[in-house]
Amino acid sequence: MHRPRFFVILTLLMLTAFFMNFDSPLLKIKQISLNPSVVEAESTVFESNSTFEGTLNPQYNGQFSPENIIPPFTVNTTTGNLSSSQGFPGYPLNISAEYPPSNYPIDPAALSGITPRTGNASVTLQTTGSIAGFVYQANGTTPISGASVDVSTIADNQSVGFATTAANGSYTIQNLAAGSYRVRADAAGYAFEYYNNTGQDGNTATPVVLTTGQNRTGINFTLDPGGSISGTVYNANKTQTLANIHINIGFPYNIWIGVCTQSNGTYTLTGLPRNVALKIRVDPHQSCDGQFANYIGEYWQETANQDAATPITLTAGTPNRTGIDFSLEEGLIVSGIVTDQSTGQPIANMNMSVDYTSGNGRGTCTSDGTDGHPAGYYEVTGVAYNTGFRVAGAPGNNWCGGAQNYVREFYNNTPDWGLAQVFNVGPSGSDLTGINFTLEKGAIISGVVYNANKSVVLGNMNVGFDTSVNWGNGTCSDPTTGAYSVVVPYNSNIIIYAGGDNWCGGSPGVFMREHWQEVTDYGQATPLNVAPGAPNPSNIDFTLTAGGLISGTVYAADGVTRLSGISVMPIPFDYPGVCTDNNGNFSLILPLNASAKIMAGGGSRWCGPPTPPENHIEELWSQSLGTSTPNSALATTLTVTQANPNFPG
Repeated sequence: MHRPRFFVILTLLMLTAFFMNFDSPLLKIKQISLNPSVVEAESTVFESNSTFEGTLNPQYNGQFSPENIIPPFTVNTTTGNLSSSQGFPGYPLNISAEYPPSNYPIDPAALSGITPRTGNASVTLQTTGSIAGFVYQANGTTPISGASVDVSTIADNQSVGFATTAANGSYTIQNLAAGSYRVRADAAGYAFEYYNNTGQDGNTATPVVLTTGQNRTGINFTLDPGGSISGTVYNANKTQTLANIHINIGFPYNIWIGVCTQSNGTYTLTGLPRNVALKIRVDPHQSCDGQFANYIGEYWQETANQDAATPITLTAGTPNRTGIDFSLEEGLIVSGIVTDQSTGQPIANMNMSVDYTSGNGRGTCTSDGTDGHPAGYYEVTGVAYNTGFRVAGAPGNNWCGGAQNYVREFYNNTPDWGLAQVFNVGPSGSDLTGINFTLEKGAIISGVVYNANKSVVLGNMNVGFDTSVNWGNGTCSDPTTGAYSVVVPYNSNIIIYAGGDNWCGGSPGVFMREHWQEVTDYGQATPLNVAPGAPNPSNIDFTLTAGGLISGTVYAADGVTRLSGISVMPIPFDYPGVCTDNNGNFSLILPLNASAKIMAGGGSRWCGPPTPPENHIEELWSQSLGTSTPNSALATTLTVTQANPNFPG
């Protein structure tokens, strides 16, 4: 019987070390045709008891064909098996060889219907790369011995390699696959740092990119002297220490560090920068042992309000602070079941949140049914008493690993923040159960945020949307790529915007709010309307114009009481206005070289009811008077320039 001439040749590249043990059995790799027939090929010598990984790379007419990449496989020379759990396109799920030779163990039925392919493919060992460099003191010449260097993936921040520096400060981290990495160095007595001299903010770390088999050198660090903060976490009356409670830096937000309390309730935050005002936070909704502690988070000393927190500044004279203790109150538990609106089925691994009316909140994930709770069940612990809050399902960027295409909903069954039920439970109140949600799927709108000439992507930039009937959701652009995505309701007119008052921590500089497509005026924005089953809109990009910041505080006539929910507008009304926050503060953004007078109050109530609830006559800011005035002629005109872009206070 004539055998077809179309076949795939499997060969294995050999390492010199493999030939050091010739007493080991030899593995005979075979030439495998693309029909059930088998042709023996040359024997290849490998040491026994070894597993090798590699990739089949088909080449057609000498050209690499990426669409035909065969997934990684494993060869075990003890059993002689060659396999891939991902399967081989156009081939059996498991291709295997064995020693000693025998009939090739493939069921002919597994190959039926497979069209023979021409060309050759070679099996090669997977080649890994490395990252190497030195860790020095701040002078850039004195090595630091015993420093720790960690490599983590940019995509999901998973640690994939670790090394300790030698006496000369050198390190090498090996066995790294091709990819983009974040590299961090820590040493006792020094502030930790991300490459390349970006301080403690992992979002701004310079990615170290490896191609297959590449060895990167020169990934060096110069560490500044640092310090530590330590203390103990207790229950409310300090009769018991609390283990597995998460402690981190609540402000500034860009310091990536956190620890869990030990079994005796103690903690130590190390590698902290000096001469920076740090606000320490207990954050029980961060899991330390797979569970969320039912305690109310707070800042040091004994406050839930970040603005009221006592800052700690480490210095050369006092690099280490001890006795930074916390005593925590137990909180309220909010729970319920989350189901799909169309199918009625429970939704597992969906993020849920309790959002305080004063800002911030707590979050959790719905159960997948494997933790003793029914699928779709959620439980938010440590919710503060005597504090107003809303409960939200699918609040955006699902960090729980589940579906990303559900529209945010507030309890009770509304997408509108302003129409959501506000809870406020006293200390004698019971836990809230049965706070259930039925979520609907929506369209995903995505794009990238750039600066004005598209020369720089803008990471950590706020992106949001409004619908024709309510305020929508928001998200932050990716810190590295500037990409974003938001989930919007079907069959609604959607206005997408980016920039302006940036709650995401933002790229350096201030940028004007822009509505799609390329307009600052909300009324001129181009709405998007997506029907069920239609493609998700992509490439909804933004190019933001740099601007300047005008900020201040709005008080009542007594000069003491801060007013929230007051509109603040530039005059003329060419640029967007804002509302004062819960502390009466505001930040207006104007484009460079723009001039305006600043007005607060008046008859406009688009911010919602002011607090306290009373009418306020519109007034304009006057620098000469040192106060505000209803007389426009006496008001000060501010001009935002490149040299003087910001007007604080």
